[in-house]
Amino acid sequence: MRLEVSAGAVRTQVGGSWRDIDTTVVPGEGRIEVVAPATEMSFSDGSAGEPLVRMVRDGHELALDVPFDLPEPVLGGDTVTYKEVLDGVDLIMTVNPDGTGFSEVLRVADADAAADPAMAQLALPLEVTDGLSVEEVPEGGFAAVDEDGSPVFVARPALMWDSSAGTANSGTTGMSGLLSLPRRAEEAVRNAHARLEAPVVGDEVTEMDLAVSADEVVVTPDAGMLADPETVWPVYIDPAVGSNTRTEWMAVRDSGGGTAYKFPVDEGVGFCNTAQTTSSPCNPYTFRSRLLWEFTWLSILPDLEPSHLVSATFTATGTNAYSCTPSAIQLYRVNDFTSATTFTTSGPWTVDRLVQAHVTRSLTRFPGQFGLGDHAAVAAAV
Repeated sequence: MRLEVSAGAVRTQVGGSWRDIDTTVVPGEGRIEVVAPATEMSFSDGSAGEPLVRMVRDGHELALDVPFDLPEPVLGGDTVTYKEVLDGVDLIMTVNPDGTGFSEVLRVADADAAADPAMAQLALPLEVTDGLSVEEVPEGGFAAVDEDGSPVFVARPALMWDSSAGTANSGTTGMSGLLSLPRRAEEAVRNAHARLEAPVVGDEVTEMDLAVSADEVVVTPDAGMLADPETVWPVYIDPAVGSNTRTEWMAVRDSGGGTAYKFPVDEGVGFCNTAQTTSSPCNPYTFRSRLLWEFTWLSILPDLEPSHLVSATFTATGTNAYSCTPSAIQLYRVNDFTSATTFTTSGPWTVDRLVQAHVTRSLTRFPGQFGLGDHAAVAAAV
């Protein structure tokens, strides 16, 4: 027999039949619906009296609203955009790639929009079904837990970030500057899209104060960042309420590179040297990046006889490399981690579980045998 577990959801049941995850948003009956999510969710179509989002998991429901009126949204792929909820402020909802939750970002165009008194504090009405209680967690954010204390809905720490990344080379002149203009324009478009879910390396990032009660989540944006003349607009404010997850993965980076919790598609691993790859996503920083994955639902393995466990294999796919020369990657067992984990707190790196692998331009595979318990976390690093 073979047990295959993925860090992200890959299939879901729709109408009693299994199908691939499909995060496309479409008009429904009085709500905006997701075609085939792992966690049932829907968004407001702008009708009065309807909350911004409803989520249902394991028979429990969470409803979240915003303290302003919502216009009819614009739909595009996995994104629901409510334009001008305040002057110069758009509200953008993006379904997570694995369909387990969503990101909720307020895109603030400029300092004038940020000066609106309504932006000083955001009180988000919250409602959960009976049997759930809402509590803050030590690492930041909050969780709605059931009677057994198990988290049903999870929210990571609330963050805000500006658009600093990509501006460091704006003063490039001469022929090299002209040659780099198309690449810089492409990078700017890519960064603007990525910021709808998380900060880009090089953005100024700060954690916001968050207070939670049984019926409300209050988020306080950092007034200093909004008033700082060095802030690069637009600024993105993420209450992080929709970061519900069944499993977790993230990137941790040293030297000011920050973190990327549940990075949406691709993420770099290893040493990123700005001097050698000036157009890389790590620009303008040089740092090391390590990727962490957490796997649950492995509780059946300890019940097996050790001799019955033939092998265990961890596999990931690399989509791009800056060099055609194969290089070694190491796989470790690490401690459990959360969205608040950093590069310095992600260890210790268990060397005796190290597995060597090699990377080519098209495929990365991490084969090896390790003991896996009910809850396993692994990391890749160079």
